[in-house]
Amino acid sequence: MDLELDLNDFIVEVEEQLRNLNDGLLDLEKNTGDTDIINDIFRSAHTIKGAAGMFGFEKMMKLTHSMESIFDQIREGKMTLTSNQVDSLFSVLDTLNLLMEEVPTGQFNTDTTEAHQLLAEINSGEAQVAKASPTKETKKKSAKKSSNKGVAEEADVVEDEGSVGTGEQKKIAGVLGRQMTPEELQAYEFAADGAYSLYIADVKVQDVAAMPSIASFMVLSKIKESGILVAAEPNEKILNDEEVLEFKVLFATTDSIEVLEKEMIVPDIEKIEITSLNSVLFTGEVKEAKIVEFVEEDTVVGSKEVNNLKIKDHNDKTQTVRVDSYKLDHMLNMAGELVISRAGVIQTALDIEKAIGRTKEVAKLKDTIGQLMRITTQIQEGIMQLRMMPIAGVFNKYPRVIRDLSRKVNKEIDLVLEGKETELDKSVVEQITDPLMHILRNAVDHGIESPEDRKKAGKPLKGTVYLRAYHRGSSIIIEVEDDGKGINPEIIKKKAIEKGVITEAAGNSMSEKEIIELVLAPGFSTAETVSDLSGRGVGMDVVKRNIEGLRGIVEIYSEVGKGSVFSIKLPLTLAIIPALLTFVHKTLYAVPLVNIIEILDIKKSQINRVIDEETIRVRDQIIRLIRMDEIFGIGRFNREKDVFQVVIVGIGDKQLALGVDGLLDEQDIVVKSLDKGLTGSISISGATILGNGKIALIADIASMIEEYI
Repeated sequence: MDLELDLNDFIVEVEEQLRNLNDGLLDLEKNTGDTDIINDIFRSAHTIKGAAGMFGFEKMMKLTHSMESIFDQIREGKMTLTSNQVDSLFSVLDTLNLLMEEVPTGQFNTDTTEAHQLLAEINSGEAQVAKASPTKETKKKSAKKSSNKGVAEEADVVEDEGSVGTGEQKKIAGVLGRQMTPEELQAYEFAADGAYSLYIADVKVQDVAAMPSIASFMVLSKIKESGILVAAEPNEKILNDEEVLEFKVLFATTDSIEVLEKEMIVPDIEKIEITSLNSVLFTGEVKEAKIVEFVEEDTVVGSKEVNNLKIKDHNDKTQTVRVDSYKLDHMLNMAGELVISRAGVIQTALDIEKAIGRTKEVAKLKDTIGQLMRITTQIQEGIMQLRMMPIAGVFNKYPRVIRDLSRKVNKEIDLVLEGKETELDKSVVEQITDPLMHILRNAVDHGIESPEDRKKAGKPLKGTVYLRAYHRGSSIIIEVEDDGKGINPEIIKKKAIEKGVITEAAGNSMSEKEIIELVLAPGFSTAETVSDLSGRGVGMDVVKRNIEGLRGIVEIYSEVGKGSVFSIKLPLTLAIIPALLTFVHKTLYAVPLVNIIEILDIKKSQINRVIDEETIRVRDQIIRLIRMDEIFGIGRFNREKDVFQVVIVGIGDKQLALGVDGLLDEQDIVVKSLDKGLTGSISISGATILGNGKIALIADIASMIEEYI
């Protein structure tokens, strides 16, 4: 067994179940009587407990066992959680997350005492009743029965987890026809201590069955699909190897007998009699027995309707394969090399045509290259699609965050998630979490008013924050919108002048939108006091810096009294981007197409000087002109030209004109990162290798605009 692989599977599975627990608790707080939610969180806790037990992670197993007991009470209708109790469960969930961080090392140093105390406090009323008359029967049922009724303290639960009692083993042996093996006892304990119901199935194979072993195999397979196969008599090996016509199966499942009756329809099986094990062990009576009898093929069981149902059941299952992210990154690198090689083949074909003319062979070569381009483009798009992830993985983290923050600041806030299915590259997903966190914290602390202020303004007492994502062209837009008080430009300007972020003269010449965007400036804050959430002047400038690091932009729209929208525009991927190739003297530069507004031919007479800065007028708009040879210190080569080319680039409403010596063509380029020490310029974000082997530097438009505007 590959233990490391199993541990990786454990981490993936438990992290998913912890997310389910988190989301389930949030939903349960709003819909206290929803049985589907209650069953989901119970299953998640039970799954974590079982997985932790298999790996011997005792702290995690005990903690989830105690949580499971509480969820079982809720499921049985004996308890309804209050908001404070949900707070306690979230604290326990945080402890479980800390334990998960320690899983790779196997050293569990997190103290779980407080978490157990919180669970004991939730349990306290029921626990006192259990202690008042701790009969042997109630203890047995508490620890062993699948419908775990009792709520014992942690020490009691651990004490009863040890083994199946001798009397109970004898009863099971009497039902099964033999003693259980140690492995079967372990499986029985695991099943009896959880959410499962235990059943005995008496199976009879038809005398005329051509291959009884196949029929037996199919019955056992269906039992495994529905739950846990505890024991079979004869054992599974004999049933698979020999022709046995009658056998017993002890199994555990969360399905009802009615569901089992429908699922246990297997060819060549004459009947299956299913009996609740608890009926035999605790009452000595056989209750809830169901006999599934099989009829001739021309009746409803063998009808097309039933067969179609089974086929549909199978097709509805999502087929997924877990792939190490390293392998995807490697495939993406190979796709990048393929793009570069493709460009090289195209260039070679052009060189051949230029040398010998358009012959029949050259035409055939170009047709083949055209087919190669289509195939490589599909491969590239397919690999990119493999790396695409729904943004739900990021969005689902925030309902808990908003809940906790709103309680901390005594505000009522709903978070509405829209567009969770929107996909973008995993590298972008991994880096967008923190910027969104800052924006959401800002919305809670600064955006949404207190209930008293909202009442005075004629608004609902409960504020709403919207977090949405959608595609627009080759970009993804993520918006955080609140229905709060909005951003007052006058207050922003006053604070910015007080803090020395801008001068009074500069403030008076700025537009309203420019003033609002000062909230993204380093060191700026409108908070009167420093709190856990804000007031230190850090956060929103980090948002801007991180988003621009992803080659994205942040824009703010706000209306006083109605609310604000923070809009983030990001590329779908950071690995392969469309770009315009330009040259300045003998150096090639790639300008990302997402930033290009238009390309113009400018006459020397159209250039104006404003305070030692060159500008051009484009449709009544004054745009600063920056010559790229000056930016990169490679000389002054186009000063004498009467006409030269300018690339207008922009982010949001900020525009810059880049003077170049000429344009080449538009290409998909593979982004290769560079150490800033290699470029010596903040205006370069990376490099790419072209088909002819030459290197082009990628212009960092965000840095240029920040530097020169």
